Amino acid sequence: MEYNILDILDKVIMISSKRIEVYLNIDYKGEDKEKFQLIDKVLIKSINRELKYYEDLKRELSNKELEKVNFATYDKISFLVHGFANKVRCDDINTIDKVLKCTLDLDKNILALYIDIQGRLIKSEGDSETKTYKTLYEIINEKRKIIKEIERILK
Repeated sequence: MEYNILDILDKVIMISSKRIEVYLNIDYKGEDKEKFQLIDKVLIKSINRELKYYEDLKRELSNKELEKVNFATYDKISFLVHGFANKVRCDDINTIDKVLKCTLDLDKNILALYIDIQGRLIKSEGDSETKTYKTLYEIINEKRKIIKEIERILK
């Protein structure tokens, strides 16, 4: 089987879906439960916007000729993503700040994962000019914007 950026986008979508599941299952033990529920809805809405962005990218790319991703590289990427997805959680949340801090930590770890994936795609000099690399570059930049916004909120 041959793999391409669409398969990687499926992994990105899986991580975002896992995050929604995590937010839906937070057992908030703090005060002001209504405020927490509002924050939780906002976070889920934000992830849904990310999902739409990824789905739109997939739709846009599905009609284009895409470079193949080496099987061994894709296998390692898949292993990394699944390992990461199994570790996604927010535990012991009893304040709104902890929810936001958990969100920031998750987004930073996801950014690191995407950068790792992008780096694994570089095998030769011209690989940074591929559609796969450039798409991941866009995704990474979007994730950086999200991180900056969360950091701004936490200040």
